[in-house]
Amino acid sequence: MGFAFYLYSALFANDPAKFLLMVAIIPFTMCCTAMLLLRKSPSSVFPAPAVKEDDETEIKYFNIINAFTVVVAVYLLSFDITGDHRRLLSKAFSIRLIILLPLPMAIPFRIWFKEARSRANRAPELDLEV
Repeated sequence: MGFAFYLYSALFANDPAKFLLMVAIIPFTMCCTAMLLLRKSPSSVFPAPAVKEDDETEIKYFNIINAFTVVVAVYLLSFDITGDHRRLLSKAFSIRLIILLPLPMAIPFRIWFKEARSRANRAPELDLEV
């Protein structure tokens, strides 16, 4: 069995009520603490156009990752709700999940290629005086 099972057994002695209480209280406490401690600081009073464009790009990619997490959650939930599965269906589900999970790693590669292409397209500035 896994580490989580042993931890659960050690902390709660197989008492589901205590475990449910922990699952309800700890995330709530962490969120309340984060609300008090974490604040977004403004970059400046009048952001430069490049900074505004960077913020828009970050927001776009953040929304893509959030949408992806919803897709994965629905995919996992649909597998769980549909009940018992045979071995072939479980393997097919696992293979699709293995393909689906690394997809967000494409975002940093896309950003890197986009920046490399923009650097390559910029002409080198030479100060040649004749």
